[in-house]
Amino acid sequence: MSNLDSQISTTPQLPSSGPDKAGGGLTKGGSSEGDIGGSSYVPACTRLTVAEVARHNNREDCWVIINGEVLDVTGFLPDHPGGEKSILNFAGRDASKMFNMIHSPDVIQRYLSAEAVLGPVVEEVPVDEVSSEVPQSPRAADSSRGGTLPMHEPSQQCMEEPESPQAVGSATSTTHHGCSVQSVGSEESDLAVEGQEYWVILGGEVHDITSALPQLLQGTDASILEYGGMHLDEAIDCPPVSRMLVELADGSEVTVVDFLPEGSVGAQRHIPAAEVAKHCSEDDCWIIVNGKVIDVTTFLPDHPGGKSPILSVAGQDASDKYNLVHPPDFIQKYVPSLVLGDLADDDAKAPAPEVASAPGAEVRADRSVPQRPTSIMDGFAVLPVENSHESVHLDEAVPYRQLHVASSVTAGHGVAHVEGFLNASYVTTGTQLGSGDYAVVKIEDCEISGDLVRVPVEGVRAGLNIRQVGSDMEQGTIVASRGASITPTLLALLRDVAHEVELMPVLKVAVVSSGDELFSGETVDTNGPMLEGLLSERFGAAVEIERAPPLEDDFDKERESLLALAASCDVVISTGAVSKGSKDFIKKILDQEGKLHFGEVCLKPGKPTTFATLGDTPFFALPGNPASAYVTFHVFVAPFLEASLTGRQTRGDITVTLAEEFHQTDSVRPELVRASVSATGEGRLVARGVSGGSCQRSSRLFSCVDVNALVKLPAGAGKVPRGTRVPCILTGPIEPSVGEEAEVASRSELEAEAFAFRKLVAWLQDRTDVQNIDLMNLAGFCRNCLSKWYAEGASVELEDARERIYGR
Repeated sequence: MSNLDSQISTTPQLPSSGPDKAGGGLTKGGSSEGDIGGSSYVPACTRLTVAEVARHNNREDCWVIINGEVLDVTGFLPDHPGGEKSILNFAGRDASKMFNMIHSPDVIQRYLSAEAVLGPVVEEVPVDEVSSEVPQSPRAADSSRGGTLPMHEPSQQCMEEPESPQAVGSATSTTHHGCSVQSVGSEESDLAVEGQEYWVILGGEVHDITSALPQLLQGTDASILEYGGMHLDEAIDCPPVSRMLVELADGSEVTVVDFLPEGSVGAQRHIPAAEVAKHCSEDDCWIIVNGKVIDVTTFLPDHPGGKSPILSVAGQDASDKYNLVHPPDFIQKYVPSLVLGDLADDDAKAPAPEVASAPGAEVRADRSVPQRPTSIMDGFAVLPVENSHESVHLDEAVPYRQLHVASSVTAGHGVAHVEGFLNASYVTTGTQLGSGDYAVVKIEDCEISGDLVRVPVEGVRAGLNIRQVGSDMEQGTIVASRGASITPTLLALLRDVAHEVELMPVLKVAVVSSGDELFSGETVDTNGPMLEGLLSERFGAAVEIERAPPLEDDFDKERESLLALAASCDVVISTGAVSKGSKDFIKKILDQEGKLHFGEVCLKPGKPTTFATLGDTPFFALPGNPASAYVTFHVFVAPFLEASLTGRQTRGDITVTLAEEFHQTDSVRPELVRASVSATGEGRLVARGVSGGSCQRSSRLFSCVDVNALVKLPAGAGKVPRGTRVPCILTGPIEPSVGEEAEVASRSELEAEAFAFRKLVAWLQDRTDVQNIDLMNLAGFCRNCLSKWYAEGASVELEDARERIYGR
C-alpha cells in the first residue's frame, strides 16, 4: 500500500496540468486564463504557484523552486558546473532537497542575478478567487469557519513521478504517486455531504472509497478529509481510531489507520516485511532502513549514486548499506515524506549479535572499493593542463593557473564534476568524483582568493590524489576463506563489501561439574567458572554456554541429567567422577548409554580424560583436579571445537627456548608443564616457570595462573637445562618483549656470561676515552657487575665459567 501524503488535503486538489473535471491549466507566464471548475481564473503575473512553476520545465524555459523561492535558471544552464542535466532533472519542480545537499546557502546570491529570483512560491489562494462550483470538503462547506481555503499543492514527492490519468468508473483523476485523497463531483454519495466522491491512491492504484468511508470512521458522517493535516487528539469530534479492516470494491483491504495524516496520534503504520517484499521494482520500490519502511520510488531518479544501489535492495532491509554511506539524519532531513511507517514488531531487525568465529563459505566482495573515483585529499578537483585542447594562459614566472571555483562538494553530499579547464571544484577527503581525467590538488598547494583559486601546473597529472574505482579492492576479490577467523578488522571489511556472509553454526556447549562435596560447602566449584571463561575467551559468540547445576554422586540422577544435557546441547563437558573411585559414575554411564571412544590417556596431567558420544552428542569427561581440567581442555576440547566451528585447526605447536631448568620425573607419561612464554627484543621466544615455584601438582590451580603455554617434555627427560629448545602449545597471547635480560637468560650459563660481558664492555667503551682507560680495571668492573647480576637469581655456580672466560 503506497504512502498517503503527510497532509491530507482539506479540499479536492487541483492537478498541476491538464484540464479535467477538477479544473484547467494555466498558460506559460501565468497571464492567461484557465478554466477551473467551469469558471474563469486569471491569476496575477506574480502569483507563483507550484502549478505555474511546473509549466516552465524545459531547456528554453526552466524554473525551479529553491527553499521557497522561484528561480528562472534558463540562462544559467550552460554555465552550471555540474552540467545542465542536473538542473533539468528538476525543471518545473522543487529542487531544494538536492540543492541543500550539495550547495552552500549563499550560492544563489553569488552566481544568479537578482532578475533570476522571481519571488516566493505561493501556497494559498483566496476563497473568493475560486469558483463556488469547485467541490468542497465538509470543512470548506461550513460557512461559519470562514477564512481561506488551503490549497495543498502536490508535494515534492508527488511531483517526482510523471502523472498518469487513471479511471474509476466514469470519472478521471490525475494520479500523483504518494498523494492522499482527491474528490470530484458526483450525483450519488453515501456521505452526509452531497455531491462528493472520495478517491484514494493505494499501492499506486486509484480507489473509490466513497461508500467505505462511513465504515472506516465507525459510522460517523464526517469524511476523512475533515481531519486532514490535523493531529487526531486535537479534533473535538474525532472518531476513535480503529484497526477494523474494510474491504473496498476492488477487493483490497484497508484500515482507518491507512488514511490518517502522518504524525497524528494512532496514525503510525506497522508494515510487515512480507508486504515490503512485494514492492521491489523500479516503478514501486520500498526499502527498510533502521526499522522504518520507506517508499523510495520517486527518489530513484534523484539519488546521487544512481538507481542501482537502491534497486539492489528493493523490498529488502537496506540498513547495513545505508548506514555505511549516509549520516544518521539523512532521511529525516531530506526525505521525511517518504517514510511510510515502522516495520512490524515481529519483523523488526534485532540488534546485530556478535559474529560467530568463521564464515561457513568463501566470501567475495560484492562491489568494488571505491565504487567511484574518490578524492584522497582536501583540495580542488581540476582538469590537468596536459589533457587540454584549449589554449590556457600560463604565467611563466609563477607556474600557476588561476581557476574559477564553480562548485563545492563535501564527502557524502554528492558527486563533484568539473566543467572545462578554467573551473575547479572544492572537494574534501572522501568526495566522489564524476567520470573524467581529474586531478585533486591538495589545499596546501593552492592559493585561494574569493571565488578564484591558483593551482600549480607542475606535477598535476590525471589521477593525482584520487583513489580509482577498485583500487582498494575489486569486485569479486576473495575477502575471507571458509573457516577464517573473523577479527575486528575482517568484520569491518565484511560490513563494507559483503552483503551477506554465511557463518558457521553456533554450538551450544554444556558445562557441568560433579561431586557431593560441591553441595556440602567443603569445596568450591572452580572448574565450572574456569571452563566457562575459557570457552568465552577462546570462542566468543561462536558458542552458547549452558552452565548446568552440579551433579550429585548418585548414579540414576547423574544418568538422567547427562542424557538431558546431551539431548539439548551440541557438546557436553563435565569435570570429575571419571577415575576409579566408588562414586565415579560418569565413565560407566557413558559406556552404558553411549559409545566410549577412550577412557584414559597417556599424559601428565589428565590421565583419566574420557571421550564418548551420547547419541550424536560429543561428550568430554575431564578430570576433577583443576590443573588437569585446564590442561586437557586445551589439548582435547579446544581443538575439537575449533575444527567443528571453522573446519580447521589454526593453532599448532611452536618451539621455545627454556629460560630456566625444567624437571620431568615421570618415566612413562610425557608431561605438559604450565609455563609463561614471552618474546625477547630480538624476537626469540623464551619459556619460564609459573606462579608459586616449580610445583606442577594437578590439584594446584595456582600453577595455572599467568600461564600462556604448555611446554612438552618427553617421558623420563629428568632435568632439562636452560637454553634447551622444546615444543609447546600456546594457550594464550604471547607477552611483548621483556628486554635483553630474557635474551641472556635463555642461553647456557657459559654463553650468557660471554654475551653479557661483551655487551657491557661495548657499552662502557662507547662512553669512555678508550686511550686513557685501564682495560684491566674495565674488565674487573664488568666482572663485578656480572657477579651481582647473577648472584640475585643464579641457581648454579658460575665461577668456573668466569675463569674460562677471563683467564689471565
